[in-house]
Amino acid sequence: MAAACAPGIRSGVWFLDFNSASPGAKQRAAAHIDGAGGRYVEGAVMTSLPPYRIRVPLLLGGQGARELAPLLVALGFAAKVASDELGVSSAVKMCRSMMIKGLEAMVIESFTTARAYGVEDAVLASLKETFPSIDWEKQGAYFFQRVIEHGRRRAEEVREVAETVREAGLTPWSASGTPSGRAGSPILPMRACSEPRERRTSPAAPTGVPRPTGFSRASSRKVSPGESAAFPADAQCAIAP
Repeated sequence: MAAACAPGIRSGVWFLDFNSASPGAKQRAAAHIDGAGGRYVEGAVMTSLPPYRIRVPLLLGGQGARELAPLLVALGFAAKVASDELGVSSAVKMCRSMMIKGLEAMVIESFTTARAYGVEDAVLASLKETFPSIDWEKQGAYFFQRVIEHGRRRAEEVREVAETVREAGLTPWSASGTPSGRAGSPILPMRACSEPRERRTSPAAPTGVPRPTGFSRASSRKVSPGESAAFPADAQCAIAP
């Protein structure tokens, strides 16, 4: 985008880059803008926009960040300078994304598999016992909703997360292993995940793997109209290949 904008940039014009990208990508973008006479500043949006909207936490980075910050604050932004060094804000954003998107992937895969075995209630109860401060049913519902709505964009972001790790000279084991980070294989729960359906019998356990005893084949949790459970009890769900 920066390369496309550079030919039309006027001298001294601010260019605030909100894209979720690796530090190296931001540095390359800055070279295009600054080389054309513009003033590049990176901006890292640190959480989802609702309910903050324009007041969403925003980290700025780059040589012009301290000069631009008060101008943005005057417009209503919650802008904060992370560093005069370009790439620091993006590094914070990408490392956070590694945690958030990775957790989303694990929760979706875990809950989907638990539903297939009919043990979702037991899994949720165990998670609650281990991490009592987290409402896993509510958190799971949020993760499913976000991935359904923004799966492809989030897949692109995880690829940038992996690139961030490589730029540090490390191997992105987790980022590369996150399903939404594999090229051509974003985590996109099928439409059935978000729409009520008539209950169907859970599939049989794989050959040679006995279904755990003591649990029903289908979850008995009830979902109120309009409520989004961690994994809707009346939905059959799958991960798109």
